Amino acid sequence: MLVAIEKGFWQADQQTQTELAEKFAKNIVEHGIPGSGHTHANHPLYEFIKPLLPAPLNAQLAAVLAAANHTPAGDVGSGVQHIQEISTEVAQQNDNALKDAAQESLPEDATETSDETSMKSDYLFLGLVFVILLLILAGYLRSRRQLATLEH
Repeated sequence: MLVAIEKGFWQADQQTQTELAEKFAKNIVEHGIPGSGHTHANHPLYEFIKPLLPAPLNAQLAAVLAAANHTPAGDVGSGVQHIQEISTEVAQQNDNALKDAAQESLPEDATETSDETSMKSDYLFLGLVFVILLLILAGYLRSRRQLATLEH
């Protein structure tokens, strides 16, 4: 609900905002930060709720967030802000490493075979798409024919 308020999706009154912020902060102080990626110690939501909290609770929250921030002093993070970026970045690195390793281990004539296999899979995919479109068209025509029969 706090994210919805912060992003402007919900215009809650000040009392509701304060109550939600306090409950959220108390939960984190008591139980720690949840393990999901959208609630990391540097999440922008904390900056949104800090002005809504009383000073003692704000100090407790800051202590929990500081303890949860695992970046050693002087260490620079990767700059990745979202889990999706991490998975995409890792997948791209793995794909590139696999391609490089495959190219090094294959003889030159094997590359042509790989290209042929790739073309065959492309044609197979196009054939599958064509068959699906034909099935959809056949179903459409059959339903039109049935409707025409019912109208007469």
